[in-house]
Amino acid sequence: MLSVVVIGLLIAPMIVTSRPYASDWSNNLWLVWEQGLNIRTLGHPSYFVQSGIGAFFPQYLFYGGTLFSAVGFLATVSGEHPLAAYVFTYIVAIVGAYAGWLWICRQLGLSQWRAHVPAILYVTSSYYVTNIYGRGDFGETVSTSAIPLVVACAVYLVRARRWRVTHLAVFVIAVVLFTGSHPLTLVWGTTFLALLGLALSSAWRVAGVKWRRVAAVGGVGVAGLGVNSWVLIPTLAYHNRILHGTDTAISQLWYSTPGVLFGVLRDTVDPSWITGDVQAQAPVLAIAWALVVVAATWRVVPGPIKRAAVGLIALLALLIWLVLSPGVLGALPKPWNNLQFPFRLVIYVTLAGCGLVTCALLMLQRAPVRRRHWAEMALVLVALVSVTLATRQVWHTPSFYFKDRTEVFSSAVNPPSSYYSGADFADSSAPVVKPTISQLVGGTPLVARPAVELPASPFNATYRYPIVVSQEGTVATNVTAGPYLVTVSGAVPVGRTPLEPGGAYGRSVMVVRITGKPGEHKTLSFSTTSSRALRLGMVGTFASLLVLALVLVGVFVRGRRSAPA
Repeated sequence: MLSVVVIGLLIAPMIVTSRPYASDWSNNLWLVWEQGLNIRTLGHPSYFVQSGIGAFFPQYLFYGGTLFSAVGFLATVSGEHPLAAYVFTYIVAIVGAYAGWLWICRQLGLSQWRAHVPAILYVTSSYYVTNIYGRGDFGETVSTSAIPLVVACAVYLVRARRWRVTHLAVFVIAVVLFTGSHPLTLVWGTTFLALLGLALSSAWRVAGVKWRRVAAVGGVGVAGLGVNSWVLIPTLAYHNRILHGTDTAISQLWYSTPGVLFGVLRDTVDPSWITGDVQAQAPVLAIAWALVVVAATWRVVPGPIKRAAVGLIALLALLIWLVLSPGVLGALPKPWNNLQFPFRLVIYVTLAGCGLVTCALLMLQRAPVRRRHWAEMALVLVALVSVTLATRQVWHTPSFYFKDRTEVFSSAVNPPSSYYSGADFADSSAPVVKPTISQLVGGTPLVARPAVELPASPFNATYRYPIVVSQEGTVATNVTAGPYLVTVSGAVPVGRTPLEPGGAYGRSVMVVRITGKPGEHKTLSFSTTSSRALRLGMVGTFASLLVLALVLVGVFVRGRRSAPA
């Protein structure tokens, strides 16, 4: 009942209103719709958005391809309802985060309302709510929501006497969503889990744990990661060849000051040009409560729990230092220095803080009854403050650009007016070439648009453009991807246009060389290339799916054989 109330308070505005919230809330909804249309038209997901952004814009290759494909598929099979699929996925993410924390706590021995407290603190924390409503960062929300569930499932599978298909399937789904929804969370989330493992490595002896089982769980996790090979392998191959991959600047530092990070009230004022409501406070009341409990119970708890508390405190200190040290973040090697905003690390501060609260609750079990009673009353108050602030936050988050979220679906060809990222995944590796032909016979270019306008049908896998050669030379297209992703027939790719202002990264498109005699009729053809990285990615995904299917079938068959007659 407690979980239903808390989750209900969080999701109520999404259910009972039609507000679109932050600009990215609208943008990601539009991208879900676009991938759903790709699936309906092509019969499978696409790497590309074909729209006014540009032809062959590789949005899904470099950003959340698996998540957008899964939700787009859900939208398609539900009868073309992208909005319902989008909101449903947000709800599933919140439920998954809550369930993960609850499961962790119960496996550690906490019961009743105490097992719910870390889950409540996490899903009502300022930055978690900000990702949902204030920033509308769909991929980051889903990916960070999966982290507690990944940990909970892994702990269960390592300790369980016998695996069950349901638990194994939940683990696989959580891993796939964690690693396939948001590239930056994949990098920093895995780093956080590695640091967490290091911080807790000396806490408990692992007597009774079979290392073969640990290896098996790790193998299943790797296979879950491998499901995302169709986007991860090409991303690794091409991330340095896109505009987004060349920008590692750390910005928006005003959210990462001590005054904001250690604030209690969620009242940060956003600059007028930020079309969102960013609240990036650490759960300071919960962390302060945990530190007091650790200090008060230090003498009565055994060594392993002490070491766990020390490890979590050290991890918290490291994360807080990084949030407050943008220069350090900018000096990190790729891809860690591509964090963009230091406040993104607040979610890991929150995870570590909730872990410390869990540790403090375990320590409190050994405290005198009266001391435990007062400490628990204080923790209930801390949780109520978090729920109250989160409830206010979700209802007071402003909406931008649209009065109604259905306005996002006004055009499948042109992105919504909230779309601001320009061609951030466009090619940046080709040489800059200034086109010599401004207009082709048979073409109808517009001012400040490329001379070769591809057909308006936005979801075809291949575009063909008939022209009449006016002269030999170079001409701009509206293809945003590089020749490593798109092949051209009838012309030769020679470079890209100079970077033009617009959006977060500007605009740059492919330039091709036209040859032939004046008056000659030719057809330019643009289609997805079958590069080695793309092929290897597809092979990795299908191989991982096959391995996981065999494991699930094997667990099911073994369970049936061992079940009592």
